[in-house]
Amino acid sequence: MTHDEYLAYLESPFWRARKNLVVRYRGEKCERCGCQRRLQLHHRSYERLGRELPEDVELLCWICHQREHGFTYDHDRPFAHIDPSAGEEPT
Repeated sequence: MTHDEYLAYLESPFWRARKNLVVRYRGEKCERCGCQRRLQLHHRSYERLGRELPEDVELLCWICHQREHGFTYDHDRPFAHIDPSAGEEPT
């Protein structure tokens, strides 16, 4: 799957239905911090992309999702990217 196809998949009715199903069974809250706003479905694994199992996805708020992908919140640099190769640590 190309990057453009992946982005289209994330906008598809199938993916929206998948998110709604996760919300229905796990609750309408971030599975890490409990926040109930700006929820996104995160792939824990891309192994079964397009035919994900429940354990392949996690419901995260926008902030936890950004952190999961290596971004961190800093009041001087909101959601600056962390570069682990430079010895930087997430906050």
